[in-house]
Amino acid sequence: LRTLTSGQADFTLAIDGYEPVLNL
Repeated sequence: LRTLTSGQADFTLAIDGYEPVLNL
């Protein structure tokens, strides 16, 4: 999943099991 805001991106990536690579 890809989100617009950096906070949501970090949160979603954490849920998906991926590292918070998107630092917008």
